[in-house]
Amino acid sequence: VQVDILYLDPATYLPWGLLQTSVISYGTTEESTVRADFTHQFIPVAELPVGVFDPQSATEPTPVR
Repeated sequence: VQVDILYLDPATYLPWGLLQTSVISYGTTEESTVRADFTHQFIPVAELPVGVFDPQSATEPTPVR
């Protein structure tokens, strides 16, 4: 059994942290807890190659062929 709790920044929806708790039973029971904290760095849009970041295309439906 594993339970993951993902903490999100309410303004950006980017992850702040993760708490993962698990119980594994293979004859004997083993418990595990993992905590991860996230940091983010952003590249200015002007430094990306042309066409890499196009937010308009992300909101338009993809044509079916």
